[in-house]
Amino acid sequence: MLSLGLVSLSQSPELLARVEAAVASQRAAVDLEPQSAAAYRALAEAYAQHKFMRAASTHLATAVALEPANAEAYRLLGTVLRRTGDEAGTRRAYDAALAIEPGNAGLQKGLDDLRQSIRDGEVPTAGAPEAAAEAAPK
Repeated sequence: MLSLGLVSLSQSPELLARVEAAVASQRAAVDLEPQSAAAYRALAEAYAQHKFMRAASTHLATAVALEPANAEAYRLLGTVLRRTGDEAGTRRAYDAALAIEPGNAGLQKGLDDLRQSIRDGEVPTAGAPEAAAEAAPK
Protein backbone atom coordinates (compact mmCIF):
# COMPACT_ATOMS: atom_id res chain seq x y z
CA MET A 1 0.00 0.00 0.00
CA LEU A 2 1.26 3.47 -0.91
CA SER A 3 0.55 6.51 1.21
CA LEU A 4 0.03 9.81 -0.61
CA GLY A 5 -0.32 12.62 1.89
CA LEU A 6 -3.44 11.90 3.88
CA VAL A 7 -4.68 9.17 1.54
CA SER A 8 -3.70 5.53 1.40
CA LEU A 9 -4.39 3.67 -1.79
CA SER A 10 -4.34 -0.07 -2.23
CA GLN A 11 -5.70 -0.19 -5.78
CA SER A 12 -4.77 0.73 -9.32
CA PRO A 13 -1.00 0.21 -9.33
CA GLU A 14 -0.82 1.89 -12.75
CA LEU A 15 -2.38 5.09 -11.41
CA LEU A 16 -0.08 5.09 -8.38
CA ALA A 17 3.00 4.57 -10.51
CA ARG A 18 1.96 7.36 -12.87
CA VAL A 19 1.32 9.82 -10.03
CA GLU A 20 4.52 8.92 -8.18
CA ALA A 21 6.53 9.36 -11.38
CA ALA A 22 4.86 12.71 -12.02
CA VAL A 23 5.66 14.07 -8.56
CA ALA A 24 9.13 12.52 -8.18
CA SER A 25 11.09 15.62 -9.19
CA GLN A 26 8.98 17.87 -6.96
CA ARG A 27 9.37 15.45 -4.05
CA ALA A 28 13.15 15.48 -4.62
CA ALA A 29 13.10 19.30 -4.50
CA VAL A 30 11.31 19.17 -1.13
CA ASP A 31 13.86 16.65 0.13
CA LEU A 32 16.72 18.93 -0.96
CA GLU A 33 15.14 22.10 0.44
CA PRO A 34 12.69 21.17 3.21
CA GLN A 35 12.30 24.85 4.20
CA SER A 36 11.32 25.96 0.68
CA ALA A 37 7.70 27.05 0.39
CA ALA A 38 8.11 27.11 -3.41
CA ALA A 39 9.14 23.43 -3.40
CA TYR A 40 6.06 22.48 -1.37
CA ARG A 41 3.81 24.55 -3.67
CA ALA A 42 5.23 22.77 -6.73
CA LEU A 43 4.70 19.37 -5.10
CA ALA A 44 1.13 20.33 -4.18
CA GLU A 45 0.43 21.54 -7.72
CA ALA A 46 1.69 18.21 -9.09
CA TYR A 47 -0.64 16.29 -6.79
CA ALA A 48 -3.56 18.60 -7.63
CA GLN A 49 -2.94 18.11 -11.34
CA HIS A 50 -3.58 14.39 -10.75
CA LYS A 51 -6.62 15.18 -8.57
CA PHE A 52 -4.99 14.11 -5.30
CA MET A 53 -6.47 17.13 -3.53
CA ARG A 54 -5.94 16.07 0.07
CA ALA A 55 -2.26 15.38 -0.58
CA ALA A 56 -2.08 18.75 -2.34
CA SER A 57 -3.73 20.53 0.59
CA THR A 58 -1.28 18.98 3.05
CA HIS A 59 1.70 20.31 1.09
CA LEU A 60 0.08 23.72 0.56
CA ALA A 61 -0.54 23.99 4.30
CA THR A 62 3.18 23.45 4.78
CA ALA A 63 3.94 26.09 2.12
CA VAL A 64 1.79 28.72 3.84
CA ALA A 65 3.31 27.85 7.21
CA LEU A 66 6.78 28.40 5.74
CA GLU A 67 5.81 31.57 3.89
CA PRO A 68 2.71 33.10 5.52
CA ALA A 69 2.87 36.31 3.47
CA ASN A 70 2.40 34.50 0.14
CA ALA A 71 -1.10 35.26 -1.17
CA GLU A 72 -0.69 32.87 -4.11
CA ALA A 73 -0.07 29.92 -1.78
CA TYR A 74 -3.25 30.77 0.12
CA ARG A 75 -5.16 31.12 -3.16
CA LEU A 76 -3.98 27.68 -4.28
CA LEU A 77 -4.88 26.25 -0.88
CA GLY A 78 -8.36 27.75 -1.17
CA THR A 79 -8.81 26.27 -4.63
CA VAL A 80 -7.71 22.82 -3.49
CA LEU A 81 -9.81 22.92 -0.31
CA ARG A 82 -12.84 23.86 -2.37
CA ARG A 83 -12.32 20.74 -4.48
CA THR A 84 -12.34 18.64 -1.28
CA GLY A 85 -15.59 20.23 -0.11
CA ASP A 86 -14.03 22.16 2.79
CA GLU A 87 -16.01 25.40 2.51
CA ALA A 88 -14.79 26.84 5.84
CA GLY A 89 -11.15 26.11 4.96
CA THR A 90 -11.67 27.61 1.53
CA ARG A 91 -13.07 30.80 3.04
CA ARG A 92 -10.18 31.05 5.53
CA ALA A 93 -7.61 30.59 2.76
CA TYR A 94 -9.18 33.21 0.48
CA ASP A 95 -9.61 35.60 3.41
CA ALA A 96 -5.93 35.19 4.30
CA ALA A 97 -4.91 35.81 0.68
CA LEU A 98 -7.10 38.93 0.53
CA ALA A 99 -5.61 40.20 3.79
CA ILE A 100 -2.20 40.04 2.10
CA GLU A 101 -3.38 41.44 -1.26
CA PRO A 102 -6.61 43.34 -0.53
CA GLY A 103 -6.91 44.78 -4.04
CA ASN A 104 -6.56 41.46 -5.86
CA ALA A 105 -9.67 41.16 -8.03
CA GLY A 106 -9.01 37.49 -8.84
CA LEU A 107 -8.94 36.55 -5.16
CA GLN A 108 -12.09 38.53 -4.48
CA LYS A 109 -13.82 36.78 -7.40
CA GLY A 110 -12.81 33.38 -6.03
CA LEU A 111 -14.30 34.23 -2.65
CA ASP A 112 -17.43 35.70 -4.24
CA ASP A 113 -17.84 32.57 -6.41
CA LEU A 114 -17.54 30.38 -3.30
CA ARG A 115 -20.19 32.40 -1.48
CA GLN A 116 -22.50 32.20 -4.51
CA SER A 117 -22.04 28.43 -4.83
CA ILE A 118 -22.87 28.01 -1.13
CA ARG A 119 -26.03 30.09 -1.61
CA ASP A 120 -26.92 28.00 -4.68
CA GLY A 121 -26.33 24.76 -2.76
CA GLU A 122 -23.61 23.47 -5.08
CA VAL A 123 -21.40 20.68 -3.79
CA PRO A 124 -17.71 20.88 -4.78
CA THR A 125 -16.29 17.91 -6.64
CA ALA A 126 -13.61 16.01 -4.76
CA GLY A 127 -10.64 14.55 -6.64
CA ALA A 128 -11.73 11.31 -8.30
CA PRO A 129 -8.72 9.11 -7.41
CA GLU A 130 -8.90 10.09 -3.75
CA ALA A 131 -12.65 9.72 -3.58
CA ALA A 132 -12.40 6.21 -4.99
CA ALA A 133 -9.58 5.32 -2.62
CA GLU A 134 -11.46 6.59 0.42
CA ALA A 135 -14.58 4.61 -0.56
CA ALA A 136 -12.59 1.40 -0.97
CA PRO A 137 -12.55 -1.06 1.93
CA LYS A 138 -9.41 -0.72 4.04
